[in-house]
Amino acid sequence: MSVHPRAGLAAAPENLVDLPRLIAAYSEQTPDSAVREQRVAFGTSGHRGSSFKLSFNSAHVLAVVQAVCDYRARVGTTGPLFLGRDTSYPLAMEGALKLKEISYIHAEGYAAGELKHGPIALIDENMPVIVVAPNDDLFEKTVSNMQEVAARGGQIVLISNAEEGAAGCKLASHIQVPTAHEFTNPILYAVPIQLIAYHTAVQMGTDVDQPRNLAKSVTVE
Repeated sequence: MSVHPRAGLAAAPENLVDLPRLIAAYSEQTPDSAVREQRVAFGTSGHRGSSFKLSFNSAHVLAVVQAVCDYRARVGTTGPLFLGRDTSYPLAMEGALKLKEISYIHAEGYAAGELKHGPIALIDENMPVIVVAPNDDLFEKTVSNMQEVAARGGQIVLISNAEEGAAGCKLASHIQVPTAHEFTNPILYAVPIQLIAYHTAVQMGTDVDQPRNLAKSVTVE
């Protein structure tokens, strides 16, 4: 899997891919049957060196970018909310972080279950709310959060392998992600959230190759 060459986009997907590679390498060196079974369950058995291709509807990604930029132009300082539950929560934080790093738009990533504990007060009819929600055992709980956002007029962007109608509310945009094993979902979902950050930065006219004040190595404490 290739990673975007832009310096501003950290290699989060590549780091996620490295984990199953390590599991595969370890399982080949150990007689532990449990480890071998995990390797098969995670889909790493027999796939070393293989690659896969992701494709998204670029119009959907660019529609999200336009909504983020329009909202930024209207309110001046505030940006979108990213919501995720369980393993999607770190992805929500990653999406917000990347948007801040390279487009200089303020964004926040929250656990979907904490929506009522503060962030919901920020939602109005213009705010983009980007929801990372694989169609898993927790999807229905996240649907409840999306419906709360919709009731307040928020502009919901769903990143999911679920069908659009599964949200049970109006969506501003739906970025469809292929269905995969839950272990590999973070790899797949990291791609569209970084594309949103990248294209937003390009549209805002910021230097994606050299984001301001951003250091990739720590030289001072």
